[in-house]
Amino acid sequence: MIRGFNCLAETVLFTESRLLAEGFMSTHRHIIVQTDDPVDFVQRDRYAYSRYFNARYGRSGRLGERQAFITEIEGLVRLLTALNYVNRQGLHHGLVATPFAYPHCPV
Repeated sequence: MIRGFNCLAETVLFTESRLLAEGFMSTHRHIIVQTDDPVDFVQRDRYAYSRYFNARYGRSGRLGERQAFITEIEGLVRLLTALNYVNRQGLHHGLVATPFAYPHCPV
């Protein structure tokens, strides 16, 4: 999971984006980011992590679904709702009793 955070941080820096929230789960993750090119951002991030993962586990090919779900968030209420959703992933998936207890979704 640490490598996933590193790939995300490198992508944020390289694309001069602003990371607002992230929630890493064992099978998926959620990211809220302000960026000029969301498709490029996702491609760079997924490519970096896929290269690491494939080298580490002796495999090839992409990870996950062919397309990532990307949506534009408009308005303060929708942004706050999305941030709350991402930060509560550990609780939502039944891994912890409170959203503050899951270490990979900083609140």
